[in-house]
Amino acid sequence: FKAYCWHHIPFDSVLELQGIRFNMLTSSRSGTSRLEDLNLERLHGKQRIQVEAARTKKVIIESDALNQFLQILWTPFCFLDFVTIRPVIPLYEGLRPNQITGIAYSIHTQECRGGNLNHREYIPQSANDLRKAMLIKLIDDIPQNACILVLNKAFAADVLKGLTISAPELTQKVRNLLDDMVDLMIPFNAWHIY
Repeated sequence: FKAYCWHHIPFDSVLELQGIRFNMLTSSRSGTSRLEDLNLERLHGKQRIQVEAARTKKVIIESDALNQFLQILWTPFCFLDFVTIRPVIPLYEGLRPNQITGIAYSIHTQECRGGNLNHREYIPQSANDLRKAMLIKLIDDIPQNACILVLNKAFAADVLKGLTISAPELTQKVRNLLDDMVDLMIPFNAWHIY
């Protein structure tokens, strides 16, 4: 859709500028179509970062803020990613229509910073309800007190809570995992990296 409707819009268009204080459409109509052409004096915060990145063609990193985020992490690291489905018609008992359901996961663990990565995964071998088996294996695969790194904590939490429907006796263990979970989106959402 965007490729068709925006085919005449340049990469790094002013139409992609963050925030609503700047009238992007007016600027686009007046001939300023690229971020790098904007006057920095009229911009601040996220908008200024966007324009500076467009002009320099480099990633903007706020080193101090990023280092503060990195200081909250501890080892062992556990990089967790889920494979999910969202069926309109619930596949398993206890699910609602369109409820996100975890069906597989991938974990990379690292005992120390810079150390080797070890991979573990769960891939279902049948169409049966294997949520409980998956949750048991997940809890077993994550080292105790690991720093569990995910790319959207709210989403991962929803997946884990959904899995406990099939195994309510594991609810406390899931809560412990959630307590050890850190969202890798934090520095990006805070614009420490752009």
